[in-house]
Amino acid sequence: MLKRQTFFRAFSIIAILTIGSKLLGFVREAIIASYFGTSIASDMFYVALIIPTIAFTVIGTAIQGYLLPVYMEVKENQKDHKVFTQYSHLILLFSFMLMLLLMVFAKPIVMLMAPGFSDEQFDITSLLVFVMLPILLIMTINSLTQVVFHTNEHFTPPALGAVLNNFITIIFILILYPFIELYSLATAVLLGSMAQLGYQYHLSSERFLFKGFQLKESLTYLKSLKPILPIIIAAIALQLNLVVDRIVASFLEPGGIAALNYSYRLLWIPLSILLIPISTIYYPKLSRLIKMNELEEYGSYLYSGFKVIVLLSIPLLIVMCFESNNLVNLVYERGAFGQDATNRTAGAFYFYSLGLVFFGTREYFVQHFYANKAYKQVMLGSIIGVFFNILLSILLAYYFGINGVALATSSSMLIQSVFFYIYIRRSYCTFDLSLLVRASITLSIIAFMLWFFMPYYSNGYTFLSITITSLITFITFYIVHRKEITLMVRYLKGT
Repeated sequence: MLKRQTFFRAFSIIAILTIGSKLLGFVREAIIASYFGTSIASDMFYVALIIPTIAFTVIGTAIQGYLLPVYMEVKENQKDHKVFTQYSHLILLFSFMLMLLLMVFAKPIVMLMAPGFSDEQFDITSLLVFVMLPILLIMTINSLTQVVFHTNEHFTPPALGAVLNNFITIIFILILYPFIELYSLATAVLLGSMAQLGYQYHLSSERFLFKGFQLKESLTYLKSLKPILPIIIAAIALQLNLVVDRIVASFLEPGGIAALNYSYRLLWIPLSILLIPISTIYYPKLSRLIKMNELEEYGSYLYSGFKVIVLLSIPLLIVMCFESNNLVNLVYERGAFGQDATNRTAGAFYFYSLGLVFFGTREYFVQHFYANKAYKQVMLGSIIGVFFNILLSILLAYYFGINGVALATSSSMLIQSVFFYIYIRRSYCTFDLSLLVRASITLSIIAFMLWFFMPYYSNGYTFLSITITSLITFITFYIVHRKEITLMVRYLKGT
């Protein structure tokens, strides 16, 4: 039987497994980069991949935001698990119908997302979409199993499932590429998702797939899903940020979409290893504290998560910005991915990295609203964010190319974080923002130190430069914020 995990144990396991998953993910990305570089072929693949990914993200966000509290209530009140099963069947039915709809309209969607493509490129991309669309249904099932695991505070299986997914994907890319080239990527991604499905469902305590599906009974739950609409709209708005990025990039230089994708994936290493797990682990307990009406403890716990994100993200941001070129070089530059592709990707990565703190806080604040079932606030903040992203992407891309597109996305995350914080302060609790101010001052001091010292050690030694910059940054940050870090660790050890 799977054991419930403490914060530190859960965080450590998720971090270690996510590191493994991301390392494999970068092996996968490096293989793709070496085969295709930042060419039009890689642009076609990433446009095709983003369609089922966006569709799933909308469904997955709704599942995690709405169904997790429902299942938690079922577990804690010892209600009939049929409720969860019927909700699962309803969501799977919707996912299946959406998959069929996207298959029918694959080409028009591709034409909308990448209007700069040629007719031949539209056809190839549409076929890639068709191959990968079953991922939508597979990932929906994976997300439902994840609800079961997270409710029981078992965070290991979903993290390990992602490792398996990347491993299988890499194996099949290597096997199939000599035979079907670009299509090997789509096929391998599909097979990797299937492997993750088999693993996670096997370990799940809920066998919702094989319990009798009753359409009439499932449809009776439709009215109770009304609160899910703001979550879906918010998720669509958030994913529109990526769509806007790709649309704008398709009118820029060839390979711009791929460069944005590579840089965005690189950004998600620290996000998925260190920052997103905080939201994942905090969410179940925040939901429990709200249900128990422990508002004072809730406020303290919510603020502790914010402090963790700030103290982790600021030093990471410094390293990522100052070493953007070296990080891209280390991860991607080989084969068809040359110096020009490195420069293009590093520029976008730099401007994505500027928003690292706000990518983390935006995700964390959303969990607060989900725990309080304040879904409309998430929807409103996300719509405001996508509005500014569209406006800034068009404006900044004119002057800065894909770098402007990346900066627009980071700015959108900042705007959403500020909006969510203002609402939290008005309605729930006030955070002490002096930590953020002090951390920002420390950032400025470290930035000046690196600006002065980097010319002496960065020329021609990629790994050495990254190592020295990281040591200077983290040691200095720890010395300045030793008290806050120590208190934070002590607090979390008690959770």
